[in-house]
Amino acid sequence: YGAVIHSLALSKKHFEANQLLTSMSNNEFNDNIQPGPSSFTACMLSSMQNQNWTEVIQLYDTMVTSKQHQQQDGFSTSTSPNNNTSSSFHGALLACAKLGDKRKGL
Repeated sequence: YGAVIHSLALSKKHFEANQLLTSMSNNEFNDNIQPGPSSFTACMLSSMQNQNWTEVIQLYDTMVTSKQHQQQDGFSTSTSPNNNTSSSFHGALLACAKLGDKRKGL
């Protein structure tokens, strides 16, 4: 799913990318596959292309919350800076700067 979402983001199909992410999060495909950092990062890229900085931050917050739930449920998720979490963090940081939001503690 991450590759498809990334392809949609690069094709400037923002709505479709976010729709697929939402469908995954709600398990609409009944495959129990939850979006990972690469899926969220791709949607964040799409939001950055549209200069929708608030949505970038919302996606980052959702990704962090989702990872915490996966860890609590016993799923193995990597939080090392070598995965897409680092890219997502930089996107959220850029969004905070664009919004002038200096109080947001990422």
